[in-house]
Amino acid sequence: MSLIQHAAAQVASSPPLASLDPPNYDDLTPAAATAPKTPPPPALHPRIAVLLGVSTSWHVPLLLARALSTAPAMWWGLRCAFTFLGDLLLSDGMGDPGGQWTVEKRFRVTEVFLAIVWCSASAYLSYFFTDCLMSRWLLYYTPSATVVRLLTMNALIAYITNCVLYLSGASQDPRMLLPAWVSIATTLTMLYHLSNRTINIRKETSASINVLSIASFLSLCTLLLQLHLTRDNDPTVPLFEMMRHTWDWVHRTL
Repeated sequence: MSLIQHAAAQVASSPPLASLDPPNYDDLTPAAATAPKTPPPPALHPRIAVLLGVSTSWHVPLLLARALSTAPAMWWGLRCAFTFLGDLLLSDGMGDPGGQWTVEKRFRVTEVFLAIVWCSASAYLSYFFTDCLMSRWLLYYTPSATVVRLLTMNALIAYITNCVLYLSGASQDPRMLLPAWVSIATTLTMLYHLSNRTINIRKETSASINVLSIASFLSLCTLLLQLHLTRDNDPTVPLFEMMRHTWDWVHRTL
């Protein structure tokens, strides 16, 4: 009987269930959330070099050797830009600005402008192609050997670029700049994807496809517009007529 009275006394002295506070699950955070995050590498330090623990004294030479891959495309891009400005501001053979725009001149200016676009795409693709090679070489070779290989690859890219431009006649005739740089950018895209398949680290490949797609779409639209403008007996397009009437109405209103 005493045992029953003792148990009843303990139940009576214990607090009610409603007064018990539920556990606070907000304080229970996973270990991944509380773990310190690794800061991204600075802009002057290659990511793969930081991950592999390469000495910081080699970071700048690696960056410079990788950036030199864009030198041929940037050099020819500047030459195309000067040619574009010369054709845009000067008339054919007279040297006075505001000359008459013939069909030949309009097509030449368009082709040189598109050559600048494809030069920019080639510079972008060259950079990522050498970046992929640098990531692969740093896994197997020393930083000094990687820099030598990068410089050799840059010299090879410059030599092949000059050969393509010379053999296609682009160095003498600006009208051949566009097909030459289209072939160079396409070749760089193929090389980038081939080198990316043989490397064991994850790389972004959609960027090269996006650059090639944007340049191709811009070239297609621009050349189609030029073909439309050069037709003498071009049929009337209702959309263009509506846009022209709308523009005339806005111009008269303002």
